[in-house]
Amino acid sequence: LICSACGKRFNSRRYRPDRVYECRQCGEDLAVEEAGKISRSAESVVSDWSEDRQGGTSLQNSGFIGDYELMGEIASGSSGTVFRAQHSALDRTVAIKILHSDRSLSIDSVERFRREARATARLSHPHIVKIHDVGVHAGQNYIVMDYVEGRSLGEHFEDRSLDVSQLVARIEEVARAIDHAHRRGIIHRDLTPSNVILDGGGTPRITDFGLAKNLEGQDLSQSGVDIGTPYYMPPEQVLGRVAAIDRRSDVWSLGVILYQGLTGDYPFPGENPIEVYHQILHVDPRPPHRKNPD
Repeated sequence: LICSACGKRFNSRRYRPDRVYECRQCGEDLAVEEAGKISRSAESVVSDWSEDRQGGTSLQNSGFIGDYELMGEIASGSSGTVFRAQHSALDRTVAIKILHSDRSLSIDSVERFRREARATARLSHPHIVKIHDVGVHAGQNYIVMDYVEGRSLGEHFEDRSLDVSQLVARIEEVARAIDHAHRRGIIHRDLTPSNVILDGGGTPRITDFGLAKNLEGQDLSQSGVDIGTPYYMPPEQVLGRVAAIDRRSDVWSLGVILYQGLTGDYPFPGENPIEVYHQILHVDPRPPHRKNPD
């Protein structure tokens, strides 16, 4: 195999024509020297997924990202898409988050994506989704993490499937995991019910550290108010006082999650972000027992 960009050659004893191979030196796709390029790029794989989703059909050829075969889409957000994938050699199921290939994405978006990997990789806790790998394939950034089969805490809130004792127990486990992150200098900054996944046994796993702040270094985002999910944002985040965001910000968000789980409503409701921000800054929430006497 040869890299068309830097010219470096590699020997491959287990070459497969349906795989995309990447240069370890510059990150570009490798090609079979006698036969030209191999397979297709990661960007075309994600493009196929997008087209299939729009057309309502399933993808016939899943494609590969490095050693990982994409098996199906799990979720898609504003910056990236998460796929279920299989490691071909280890026979292990993982989740891969791939940054969208939209060329309009800013440098900040790419850095935020990479920051999620760096922040989470520093953490090792049974209630935090673990990062296994990070890299760039065919020009696209990706993160490989634990695959957690289950439902988000938000989904459990919607169907009221957790009683009070179960809810309190799950929140306590999340709080201990967040304390683990804080002790290692990491603030999550976007704790929401959708970022906590409960596996089949009911064990919570925290994900999405894309907005994390490192207490030991510079602030990792300068976007102010527009960073975070409005209902769960503490006052300092609403006001854009980025330097004031610390461990207490995550504690606030966790309190909002607990309130929502107990009452079925937000402590600071509103029809739009401006109304929510006003509630957060100027209105005390109703006591939980008045919304849910039980």
